[in-house]
Amino acid sequence: MRILYVASRYTGGTGSYASQVAAMMRGAGHDVELLRAPYVRAKNAAQATFAVASSLKAALGRKRHDIVHAFGMPAAPAMRAARARRRVLTLGGVYSEQFGMIHPGAAHRAVSALEPRALAWADALTTDSEDTRRRYEARLGVSPRVILGPLDTARLASVRPAPRGGGPAVAYVGRDSPEKGVGVLREAEASIRARVLYVTSSPWGEAMARLAASDVFVQPSLDESIPNATKEAHYLGVPTVGSDAGGIPEIIEHGQTGLLVPPGDASALAAAANSLLDDGALARRLAAEAKRRVVERFSPEILAPEYGRLYAEVAAR
Repeated sequence: MRILYVASRYTGGTGSYASQVAAMMRGAGHDVELLRAPYVRAKNAAQATFAVASSLKAALGRKRHDIVHAFGMPAAPAMRAARARRRVLTLGGVYSEQFGMIHPGAAHRAVSALEPRALAWADALTTDSEDTRRRYEARLGVSPRVILGPLDTARLASVRPAPRGGGPAVAYVGRDSPEKGVGVLREAEASIRARVLYVTSSPWGEAMARLAASDVFVQPSLDESIPNATKEAHYLGVPTVGSDAGGIPEIIEHGQTGLLVPPGDASALAAAANSLLDDGALARRLAAEAKRRVVERFSPEILAPEYGRLYAEVAAR
C-alpha cells in the first residue's frame, strides 16, 4: 500500500506521532512518503502558511497514493489536494476551540465555520483521545475512531539525562502557547520549591535530556488531547503533574500514575509539584507505574496492527 503522510513537522508533539506511525507502516512493508513543505514559522503565521504550502505541494505531486493520512487540521487542505484514493485525518483535540484560545474574534469564527467542511473531506477521522471523540460528537455530530498515538520507545531508550545543577528542577516541555497553560505555570512558579525549566524551543534530543534530568514534569494545559510530552515523561521515569483537562486524565490517573489538578489553578499546580518534590517515595511509585502503563499501551509493536487494520478498512471502501 502506498501511504502519504502530512504533518507540519515530524519531530515533537504531533510530528512525533506522525513520524512514528509512518515508521511502523514502513516496517510493515508499505511504501511510505512524508510530505514536507516550507512555511513561515512565525507564531501567528505558521499554521496558515503551512496549509497553503503543503496543499500546493500535494496538488503538484505526480505520485498517486492509496492513502493520504494528515495529522492536524492545518494538514487537511493538503490531504484534500493529494492524489490519493482515500483520506484519513487525525485530530489532536477540538481544533476550533484550541484556535479560539490563541486567536479569538473573527478568525476564530471563520475557522469554526470551516471546520465541518474540512472534516467532511476525510474518509476516516481518528483521534488518540476519548475526550476529543466525545466533544466532536457533541459539537458536530462526528465520532472519530480512537486509536492511540505510538511512542518512539526505541529512541527514548537511548536518552541520557543532561547534567544536573542548581538543585531540584521542575520541567515543562512543549509549545509556549496559551492553550498549553504556560501562563498558569508562570503564575505558580514563585510557589514551587525548585527551578522551573521552560523547554519550549529545544531540539528533541536536548529537550528529552533536560526532561530526563528533571525531578517533576508538569503539563498545565487548558485543552489538550493526550500530550506526547506526558507520554515521554512517563517513559523516562519522571513523575508528573497534569491538569484535569481534555485527554490528560486518560494518561494520568490521579494517585496512580501522577497527580491531577484543576485546569488554570496555579496554587494547586504548585502544591502538587511540591508534594512530589517532598515525597520521594510517592514520586517513585507514581513514576514506576506510569512507565509500566505507557510501555503497555503506547509501544509501536502493540499499536502497529491497529493502524494496519484502519488503512485496510478505509482502502476497501
